[in-house]
Amino acid sequence: MELEACLDVLQHNINAINLPNAFSNVFNRECVLSFDTPFSEDGLYTNLKTYEAFGKDWVQQDRIKNSSNVYLLQKWKKVEKEQEEDENEMKDEAPTKLALGVEGGFKLDSQKYDIIKDYYLAIFIGNEEYNFKYQPVVNNEVPDEMDELFNVLPEKYKLVLDAIITHDDAAEQKQAEQWEEVRPESKYAIKDLDRLQDSPFVVSANPDDWECADSGMKKNIWLNLHTGYIGSGRKYFDGSGGTGAAENHFKETGGIYPLVVKLGTITPLGADVYSYAPDEDKMVNDPYLEEHLAFWGINMKEMTKTDKTMTELDIALNMNFQSRILEEGSEAAIVNGPELCGLQNLGNSCYCNSVFQTLFATEDFKMRYYDEQLLLNAPGNPANDLQTQLAKLAFGLYSEKYSTNVNEDGSASISPRMIKTLLGGNHVDFGSKLQQDAHEYYQYVLEQLSRYDIGHGNKANDISFAFKYEVENRKLCNQSNKVNYSYIEENTLAFNVPLDKATNIEAACAWEDKEKLRLAMPVNERGAQEDKVVLEIPFEDVIDFNFETEVIDDFYSSATKAKGTANITRRFRSFPKYLCVQLRRYVLDGIAVKKIDASIPFPEQLDLENYRGTGLQDDEEELPEEVIEADQNIVNNLTMMGFSENACKRAALAVDNSNADAAINWLMGHLDDPDINDPVGPQKVDNNQAVDNEKLMMLTAMGISENHASEGLKATNGDIERAIDWCFSHEEINNMNVDQQQEGPEYQDGPGKYELFSMISHLGRNPGSGHYVAHVKKNGKWYLFNDETVKESIETPLDSGYLYFYKRI
Repeated sequence: MELEACLDVLQHNINAINLPNAFSNVFNRECVLSFDTPFSEDGLYTNLKTYEAFGKDWVQQDRIKNSSNVYLLQKWKKVEKEQEEDENEMKDEAPTKLALGVEGGFKLDSQKYDIIKDYYLAIFIGNEEYNFKYQPVVNNEVPDEMDELFNVLPEKYKLVLDAIITHDDAAEQKQAEQWEEVRPESKYAIKDLDRLQDSPFVVSANPDDWECADSGMKKNIWLNLHTGYIGSGRKYFDGSGGTGAAENHFKETGGIYPLVVKLGTITPLGADVYSYAPDEDKMVNDPYLEEHLAFWGINMKEMTKTDKTMTELDIALNMNFQSRILEEGSEAAIVNGPELCGLQNLGNSCYCNSVFQTLFATEDFKMRYYDEQLLLNAPGNPANDLQTQLAKLAFGLYSEKYSTNVNEDGSASISPRMIKTLLGGNHVDFGSKLQQDAHEYYQYVLEQLSRYDIGHGNKANDISFAFKYEVENRKLCNQSNKVNYSYIEENTLAFNVPLDKATNIEAACAWEDKEKLRLAMPVNERGAQEDKVVLEIPFEDVIDFNFETEVIDDFYSSATKAKGTANITRRFRSFPKYLCVQLRRYVLDGIAVKKIDASIPFPEQLDLENYRGTGLQDDEEELPEEVIEADQNIVNNLTMMGFSENACKRAALAVDNSNADAAINWLMGHLDDPDINDPVGPQKVDNNQAVDNEKLMMLTAMGISENHASEGLKATNGDIERAIDWCFSHEEINNMNVDQQQEGPEYQDGPGKYELFSMISHLGRNPGSGHYVAHVKKNGKWYLFNDETVKESIETPLDSGYLYFYKRI
């Protein structure tokens, strides 16, 4: 009777199921509403109609919502592989490739365990569940063991089951298990390479003779493929590395010979090639490398590796975090439990994990997303609904179900694959497998949450406002003593590092001088490098430096109708509930990113009330508004070139009547504007901020629209680096497909007194590489969240952070 009833259900549903194709979103690895997987005790159910997967706790809800009774049930378990004779040799073999799951890369669980996979056809009749064991057809071979049902199972069901089992999981299509660094082909690596005529440099046929022409170094040396010059590479973030001779040679020869190869990495299979060209400035591929090396007498097929590749140096960062930040050497215990659940690294996803752990340590995120109703009322296609996936993440982190399901080392973790994939979407950076800046991701996540709430008519509950505040910019015209007040919205208080405030400058400089002398010595005579002396800067000096009054020149005063100086003071107009402080440890040094190694102990208690703005005072007089007209001389010069008078007036006003050259440059870039020839009248002078046209052009060259770039420069007082961050973390209003007329939330102003609850630290040369971890304070105790591992923090390194998060007391 049971078999007949099950066959009736199958026959009734046969027209509702279809064979998934390559473009179908099939979920066969993880529940869309929880973190249940085929490895869970009760397995994973995939709906044969919708291809969505559910854990045991959610399959009944899906049955009701989608009128479904037929599912694929997968139950998997891991069995440790038996040790082979040479395993002891293999297990200590270090990775040589920045990749997961490939030869030479980091090993995956699938390479450590055998996975036993059992499949069932699950049929629901009323409250009863009937499971029939199934074996997929492989290479058209019929499995040996099949339950009785499969002798009469319609062929369509077999095809659908096999297709779901073998289909790539939708959440893994963008975050594949197997990822690998891909280096682009350099556009300068042409077959007939441009070379320096009559080059004075000769490359020895004996590799033992290769050394830096500047310092005599024999490691980390690079051969310029155009000129034959051998120079050392850039200095690494930790002070080691080279003297930068190879890059200096590129600049000294006019910047036209960019390709260099790292000697010591050359093998018959390839080598490290770098391009110093400003439009590349990264590791590249040279398809003609063998020929280019042969020109200098180097036979690529006979070379053996003698130096670390750049990939191996990056791997060292990912494997050996010998730093106080990770509190290595301490006897900190691994912990687990609700709110102490780790997040698995999906391959360069530590920046996401650190941000998620920080945001979900706030009461606001817990109150908003730790709500079962959000999952019970999930819309169709829940894998693509941001609120649903955040609720799923909240239950994974806060509940006992996953946080007490411990591994052998005592840790417990879940995979944030679905939420990372959803948030990343088609974003050029966050949708990739590459490491990204945790601060940019924090701002991006808040922006996406805001857009979601606005788009769903819920602007009043925009959770991002808990992190937002207003900054008051006060400008005092020193000619007239009149003032102007302007206000901008921020979600980060960015601190620059005042190096001149260090208390041990002499010791740090002495170490630098000593290290330069050491590097100048012959390699075989150098001693070991002494421990680097890190600058020590008091926090009080950092905060005073960043809030001090700034004097600007070339300020146009609408009161005196002349240019002069003005004082700018920055203060809080409101204080947020949660304050993110970014310590700008990474700065541009020419075209390269330089890390500032400095010890700056941040306080656990922070009082900022002294930096609250006052607004316009009774004894202050505001700068008047003024209008300006286009300079007629500039207009006349441009009209003589054949442009309309209206277009020329627009150009003159756009560059603040600076000069005709600037106006023509602006005009050439705006000839396609639909209103370029429309009449234009006098324009109001903007006392808030005069936009530097050179900086504006730099931003627009990065693909940022002129209006958005202008807003970014105004919002950051013309700071080009902060403006870039602002533009990429603030969506353009005119591109938002949302109702902007909704009533929005108020800024959550309150006392400016805070307590530190999270710190995100970074190890690496720049924020787009290396590794991120978070220290989070819960119930009065600090914990280290290092991807899937959570430990007690014994000595929390409050002086070494990159992002600091405070909550209002």
